[in-house]
Amino acid sequence: ECPTGSSTDDPFYWAPAAIDPVDLVPDALDRVSSQLAAPTPAINPDAAAGGIVNLGMWLAVDDPGTTTARAALAGVWAQVTANVSSIEFDLGNGDTIECDGLGTPIPDWALEAPEQGPCGYTYRQSSPDDQPYQLAITTVYDINWTTSNGTSGSLADIRRTVTVDYDVDEI
Repeated sequence: ECPTGSSTDDPFYWAPAAIDPVDLVPDALDRVSSQLAAPTPAINPDAAAGGIVNLGMWLAVDDPGTTTARAALAGVWAQVTANVSSIEFDLGNGDTIECDGLGTPIPDWALEAPEQGPCGYTYRQSSPDDQPYQLAITTVYDINWTTSNGTSGSLADIRRTVTVDYDVDEI
């Protein structure tokens, strides 16, 4: 309750007279980091079907969209934004692929084609019997920040990874 007898629904807090909004960036970063999801694979052939030796794969992930979080105190704020910049695939056989953006989902016209996509891979050897390859898919998020006083910058990338079994057979 205010000394004049009026009240407010806004919370009160003690704060230094001058807060640099850049000091709020770590809190905003923690908030955005906690919201970043692991990638959702959009590969073809998908993991449930498995792959075939010498049949090209199309590699992509679903778009998680932009993730934004803001920290505010005493009328100033810092905002952190995360966007997928690239994806990385560890194919489980020692090979790796990195693609810009979200990769390339397979278009309908290519469903019957044996060639790999522009973000793709072709296994040349089957996975060991009863031991599918461990396909690790990583989304790399670009992290940028801005503040209420107009300053901005970039922070270190954040990575999220999911691993799926990927059985590759020879026909």
